[in-house]
Amino acid sequence: MSIMKLHKHIKYIVGIFLLGATSCSFTDINPKDFVGDNNAFESVDQFRQHLIGGYKDMSLKTSMHISSIVVDDVSLGGQAGGFGSDNYNWTYVAASGDQNAEWSKNYRVINHVNRMIQGVVNVPINSDEDKKNVDDYMGQAYFIRAYSHFDLLRFFADFSTPSSLGIPYILEPHLEDQPERNKVEECFTLLHKDLDKAMELIVEESSTNPAFASKLAVKALRARILFYEQKYAEAQSLATEVLNAQPIVNLARYSHIWADQTNDGVIFKLSRNPGEEAIGTMYYGIDNSSLFTPSKSFMNVIDSVNDIRYELWFTRAEDRDGAIVDVVNKYPGTDSNRGLNDQKVLRSAEMLLIVAECQAKTSDLSGASATINTLRKERLINYTEVNFQSKEEALTEILLERRKELAYEGHRYFDLRRHRLPIVRTENLYLPADDHHQIQPIPEAEFNANINMVQNPGYAGKQ
Repeated sequence: MSIMKLHKHIKYIVGIFLLGATSCSFTDINPKDFVGDNNAFESVDQFRQHLIGGYKDMSLKTSMHISSIVVDDVSLGGQAGGFGSDNYNWTYVAASGDQNAEWSKNYRVINHVNRMIQGVVNVPINSDEDKKNVDDYMGQAYFIRAYSHFDLLRFFADFSTPSSLGIPYILEPHLEDQPERNKVEECFTLLHKDLDKAMELIVEESSTNPAFASKLAVKALRARILFYEQKYAEAQSLATEVLNAQPIVNLARYSHIWADQTNDGVIFKLSRNPGEEAIGTMYYGIDNSSLFTPSKSFMNVIDSVNDIRYELWFTRAEDRDGAIVDVVNKYPGTDSNRGLNDQKVLRSAEMLLIVAECQAKTSDLSGASATINTLRKERLINYTEVNFQSKEEALTEILLERRKELAYEGHRYFDLRRHRLPIVRTENLYLPADDHHQIQPIPEAEFNANINMVQNPGYAGKQ
């Protein structure tokens, strides 16, 4: 769906969702109301409900599906059929479904929160508490807008080149103007402006319920963005601040994160409940279909005896044909809801790894070694301290540690692109670093509706 068609599609109907007054999850969210084109929010509570709808529309499923399958952490399963084959084989084009879904999903979320940002002037404020709450909801809307635009920028642009074309950065809900693509450097400027507003307005410094953005989540997202901008001193400083406020989860409680039994080390997540998307089923279906298995090359780099991540990330199970196969197990769900887990968006471990890589980039080898040892101590039963002897060694080992720790969370694809490395599965499955498929195509539907859209190099469409 194009940006223009998206506006027309939801011009008169935008779902509003409820959150029970005493609930701290999305269990009680249900469709209730509609907000028309005049954005006539009739109460602070309705404004809050609209925010909840924005969170509910956010999703990592498509972005993880693309970013996990295009890289070297999975292999085709026995029952994959054609599922995800264009991503796995790097044959995606402007008409491919996943790329269209990723594009339209994010712009749908952006349009949703833009209606809040534009419509806030109509929210009746009757007390200081109302003002405080409305400001807080607005801050979270700016956070969501920044997050969604950055997700688009990572997939559909050469984010390492400031002068290259980025994505349309949309600031208003009315989209008939057929927006052009902003330059990458313009996108980064607008991202920071949105995060400035989020930081100014959000009330909570950190939250006991990371399903809602706090100031700490804003700092973590900004640290990630600065990291992609290669502003290593600023990224390191901010990531360190986040890490000091929320340390990584320890060895004993690490498994609890993936069973949704603790939020230790989780800064921001998307809460998911029964009946909603089950992210784990993209690898191992509810009918036991083996769609994508963990690759042997990835399994082989994790210590199966001492590294607790091995048994958390991988298991073996019977597939639909009765064969015993390797299974990606990071999102196991429960017996009654296979593959259904909260989607972890920002974690303290990512902040630690940002700090380590920034230290390595600036040749602080002792600092990078100490930082990585902090993580290894909480992931390996009998860990051996590392002592990096060169910048190259440090960057190689940190990239490997990111692969292990952040597996199947949507980072590997972008890590390889940041380092300008090829994707290597086997000798016959190799995507060079300069191949145009390293960047995703702008969806065909966008060109059909927007005469100002320009395609990425190598794909069919206006260049």
